[in-house]
Amino acid sequence: MIFPALLSIAAALQGGQIPPALLPPVPAPTAVMATVNGKPILASDIDKLMWDQFAYQATNDVILFRLIQARAATDKVSVTPAEIQATFDKQIADIKTKVPAGQEMDTFLRQQGFPKSRLYLHIVADLLLTKIVDLKFKPSDYVSISAITIPTKTGSVDELHDATGKAQDVYNRLTKNNEDWDKVLASTNPPPQVLQNHGVYGWVQVDAFPPLTKAEVKTLKVHQFTKPVQIQNNIQIFRIDAIGSDANVTGLEDLKKKYEDNAKRTLVGELQKDAKIEFKLGKPGK
Repeated sequence: MIFPALLSIAAALQGGQIPPALLPPVPAPTAVMATVNGKPILASDIDKLMWDQFAYQATNDVILFRLIQARAATDKVSVTPAEIQATFDKQIADIKTKVPAGQEMDTFLRQQGFPKSRLYLHIVADLLLTKIVDLKFKPSDYVSISAITIPTKTGSVDELHDATGKAQDVYNRLTKNNEDWDKVLASTNPPPQVLQNHGVYGWVQVDAFPPLTKAEVKTLKVHQFTKPVQIQNNIQIFRIDAIGSDANVTGLEDLKKKYEDNAKRTLVGELQKDAKIEFKLGKPGK
């Protein structure tokens, strides 16, 4: 599908405006929007209702869009028409598979709350957010891990002491006896899902570990284990499955996607928290 507003996107990004080709013309007050049993519903009949029902969401969309644009300008990142085109085409192709037979795409999009104008805002905003957070992405800051957990029910001193002893035994079996990971994991009676998943956690930021374990993780190689460490009321041993700086292409893609999802949510929260936003929408009767 051809995106008709590509030539005006650069100007739109500068001015924060949606390309006009993505917006329907504003109807005259006397324009007929629909008929019911032959009786017309005019644009003037629904004008104020639209402001009341949809203006708040639309205003929030534009506010966030402007905040992201400003941050992108500060960080000197931008998106190209080709990037927007590719993302737009992919999303439209995905949406087409969900459109009921005989229904027009534009009608379906509006029913879902995402007409092309809103889809445009979200596409550009997300592309910019991705480029902003990628500026701080360092694969070396992450490791992929699996874990064996020795839980306690109450976290009492006696329970923690007992769990620490069990964890030390587990650590010795792994490091001194070279016992199989799955065999040792099974001996700790983990939940069925953990056993089925081989105790895999996936990618974790090194800074998320307690200080001593963080320092240890930085020295370990793949398939090596951390010493037992208390995490909340549990004692855990971690196996290093992959190191971000050494990960293969697939591993890096998974790591980067997880990082971007978390970092974008965090950034949006920060932008909204730091901004001075005053709503000027009219109130009923005003």
